[in-house]
Amino acid sequence: MNKKEEKMKHVNYGVILLALLFVVMAMVPMVTAEINSGILIAPSSQDNDNATAVGNLQRLPAFRPGINDKLSYNEEMGLIKNYTPSPSVPESEIVQVIFSKAWFLQNNNRPKPDQVEVTFPKKWVNSPNVKTDEAVVMLRIPKKMLELDNTNPDSGMITVSYPVEMFEEFSNLNEKTKTLEERRKAFEARSSRSDEKQVSALPQRMNATATTSIDKQVRAWYQRDTAYTVTKVIGMMNPTSYSNSGGESFRNYDEREIYLDRSGDAIEFITDFTSSGNTYAWVAVYDEGTWSTAWNWLNIDITGSLRRINYHFYITNGVYDLWLQDSSSGTWYHNSYSDTDNPSTRVNWLVGSTEVDTVGGVSNYFKTETNPIRDESTYSGSSWYSPQTTFDWNSYTSDDQYVYINAWFDSSGYLNTQHIAGQNY
Repeated sequence: MNKKEEKMKHVNYGVILLALLFVVMAMVPMVTAEINSGILIAPSSQDNDNATAVGNLQRLPAFRPGINDKLSYNEEMGLIKNYTPSPSVPESEIVQVIFSKAWFLQNNNRPKPDQVEVTFPKKWVNSPNVKTDEAVVMLRIPKKMLELDNTNPDSGMITVSYPVEMFEEFSNLNEKTKTLEERRKAFEARSSRSDEKQVSALPQRMNATATTSIDKQVRAWYQRDTAYTVTKVIGMMNPTSYSNSGGESFRNYDEREIYLDRSGDAIEFITDFTSSGNTYAWVAVYDEGTWSTAWNWLNIDITGSLRRINYHFYITNGVYDLWLQDSSSGTWYHNSYSDTDNPSTRVNWLVGSTEVDTVGGVSNYFKTETNPIRDESTYSGSSWYSPQTTFDWNSYTSDDQYVYINAWFDSSGYLNTQHIAGQNY
């Protein structure tokens, strides 16, 4: 089975229904549409808030964010050479809630197998009420996140609901303390090595005439179920491989694009592979079509040690809060963007995107992969839901050279996208 066939099998029953719809439309012309990769795609609309539907498919938004259009290859190489890392959330802004394992198992409401809902006294924050020799469960998150997620009206109590992966088990408090210390030292050592790294020399064939980009991109579109008003998204990016044995000049962005309900407003969580050998996980915010944040506004250097990066996106009264977490160290990074003049209020689309700037063309072998980028939880009203509950499959865009994407819901209701870029993948 080739990759295109593999990709199409994940469309499942939606393809069958849409094929039937297309047959009916062919007999009774009603609307202009096109078939891309076997999926019915309605014409684009400037206003994705008022987009009409063809069957149950919404029109794709006309605005498609692209860092390639805003940042040239040479400009990015300059930023890498002078890389200034985003500061991590200071320990004073991190909270730990330690539960005894026995209490946790008894009091976890567990609305779903992969979800934890727990209510506990506020005084437990940073003040464990457990015995030194008993097994414990730890929730370690930024203070602001805990405040935004607390749904308990009692000022002395806290109720939160999170994916089970955010809770970590230890055999006792000593093991917890030892593990966190080891992670801190490993993080500091990695950061020290990162400070000493220099971007590799640009490939010899790079010159003024070779800097014209030939952009390739492909997307997988999931539209919001209109019964839900989604204001939070939790997920992860897992960059898995990098190869550039031929010294090819390129840069590749594997992304979770989150389109909001106001045209031109979007958030991008990005795995950024460059031909210099450097790799980054970072965030871009678009406001009314303008890329409004710096390249290192929220950016983690993952060069040489590709690892899972968790992401969190919240909309609260015109403020977008964004967090990245390095899964290997547990280190949190945060920034917020205020769009209070004319803000979006909800998420309308979750989109996987694979994009390549070929920097004038491709003549040598290279390959990168992020597998998967995965949305794990979405928040609507006062509850967390799986993405499969709050979003519906829409379509793939047309295939393009050097880029590949595959999209599917898994058995947990997570929304997954696989991203591959390169020559002869």
